Amino acid sequence: MRKHEREFNPAFPSREVSEKDSNAVFAINQKKGTTSVFLSSVKCFVKDSYDEKWQIRGLLDVGSMTNLIMKKFVEKLGLRKEKVNILVTCLNDSSVCVKNCVTTEISNSDGSYKKRIKMLVVDKITDLTPVKNLNVKGLIPENINLADDSFYVPGPIDCLLGAEIFYELLRSGQICSENSNLIFQNTVFGFVASGSNSFADTEARVHCGLIKGDLNQTL
Repeated sequence: MRKHEREFNPAFPSREVSEKDSNAVFAINQKKGTTSVFLSSVKCFVKDSYDEKWQIRGLLDVGSMTNLIMKKFVEKLGLRKEKVNILVTCLNDSSVCVKNCVTTEISNSDGSYKKRIKMLVVDKITDLTPVKNLNVKGLIPENINLADDSFYVPGPIDCLLGAEIFYELLRSGQICSENSNLIFQNTVFGFVASGSNSFADTEARVHCGLIKGDLNQTL
């Protein structure tokens, strides 16, 4: 990591989903199971108010019409917030009223991809992803650059990159892991893990990422 780049990766404890969370931006259902579906997580960079780059962990989600960023991260970076009045809806028409958005630059580690985007500011995106450590020994292809080298270790999600830029992030190259349903897709950030695999005693949480919102409703 270069001198002017910083890492933002606060740890916070996992917890049970409560009734208070029923209107969270993502619908989460908790149950016991043996199959884990991998969400496509990446390590990317965003610029703060001084044009310094910070590394954060995000999700790629083509099911979201908007880009999202955590409020605590916006405040830490001192990004200027714009007022908006957007009703964000998800599963079963549950909704959250979003009052702020920010404009910032996202990039990959070598700077070959840069883009200024608007992101809605939310209190929470999802719980720790994945919910527990997963044994992926022998499942990761050799000699590939992972977009998130800790995709199998529980960690917070700081941002979400939605359908607006999803497809421009993809690059040619897809690798199917032997002896599993894991697929590694190449992106501007490196290879992301997707697909599913069976793990013993895995606690599954169903993540629904269909989000509707309009960033053009800026006041």
